[in-house]
Amino acid sequence: QLKVPQIKSAIGNSNFIRGGNRFEVLGFDACLMSTIEVQSTLASFGNYFVGSEETEPGHGWSYTPIVKALQEGSATNGEVLGRVIADAFKAQATEQESQNITLSVTNLSRIPAVVTALEALVGAIKSSGKTGIESLQKARASAEEYSKTIKHPEQSEDVVDLGDLMKQLKKADPNLGSQADAVLAAVNN
Repeated sequence: QLKVPQIKSAIGNSNFIRGGNRFEVLGFDACLMSTIEVQSTLASFGNYFVGSEETEPGHGWSYTPIVKALQEGSATNGEVLGRVIADAFKAQATEQESQNITLSVTNLSRIPAVVTALEALVGAIKSSGKTGIESLQKARASAEEYSKTIKHPEQSEDVVDLGDLMKQLKKADPNLGSQADAVLAAVNN
């Protein structure tokens, strides 16, 4: 099992990256990869990121449309290729009646602003002491969570939707509203 720092090291030490290049798309046909932790760690290596917030169904991505788009030259940049990947994944999941799928295409140039907004929020939470931490805990308990199973609901990968977490935090502590709004704006951007 690869860890994110190992992935960062492998990509960062490649001749391609060391030669001053960037990937158009960094894509992960794997579960639970579309997180701010993964994206911020790898943002300097690519323009777009494709990954799932949730566990992926066993069929994974549908590669035929991806290869076809590359062969035809219709996938002219990372955003277009990312959309091809996501649309093909959704079509295959619909055909195979897979439930609860997620796959996102993220512009990696926007990730540093999300990280900056999160850091400001964490600073505000620290400054508010116990109240801020309790508000964050309450918001976390209410936020949309990924990788929960019916068989083992007590197990968690501790992956939540960042936007929903901010909305829940605003409800839990209106004093953190402006910082949470800044994170939401950065995520929406």
